[in-house]
Amino acid sequence: MENPKVWKYLPNALSFLRIALIIPVVVLYCIGTDLCFILSLVFLVLSMITDFFDGRIARKYNLVSNFGKGLDGIADKILQLGMMLCIVIRYFQIGKGTPVLILFIALIIKEFFMGLAGLIYLIRTKLVTAAKPFGKWASFFIDLTIIALFVLRGNADEWIIWAICGFGMFAVLWAGIGYFVMYIKKFNALEHGEPDPDIAEEKNLNKK
Repeated sequence: MENPKVWKYLPNALSFLRIALIIPVVVLYCIGTDLCFILSLVFLVLSMITDFFDGRIARKYNLVSNFGKGLDGIADKILQLGMMLCIVIRYFQIGKGTPVLILFIALIIKEFFMGLAGLIYLIRTKLVTAAKPFGKWASFFIDLTIIALFVLRGNADEWIIWAICGFGMFAVLWAGIGYFVMYIKKFNALEHGEPDPDIAEEKNLNKK
């Protein structure tokens, strides 16, 4: 049975929508008035909601593709890094920028090496690596950190800001270590002519 046409393009459309929503989120946040801040928060939450649904719809209707997996990851990275940049600027303006800058740099380093490993693997295998459950959970915790920093706008004691950023750092390290181990396994399998561990695992689950 063919997939219902109404769902066919929806997962990628949601990812594109998430990318588009970054513009009003950033612009409204930078304007800084109370009304703009509320609107920016609404768009931010809406963007994060689209991230919850796009992958689920794609898997449910068998619409998973390399393009979709790559687009979903890019949308996540643009949203998180874009918002963190705005937050860093805002917090430095009020003299509380050190903890958010450390978190921002850690996030950039994680995304750079993940992106580099993913690109090399794509070139060698023509496969895009989808986000793993631990990566999704880590991304969710990073989103929570961003929302907390976003809502506070620096209006908190510095130790609270450090604590929130520490929580975010934990999520960044969790994802970074998890994906590092995953790519080690993938490249090791590739060098020995073995199947991709994720594909082999999916086949085993389907047989059960």
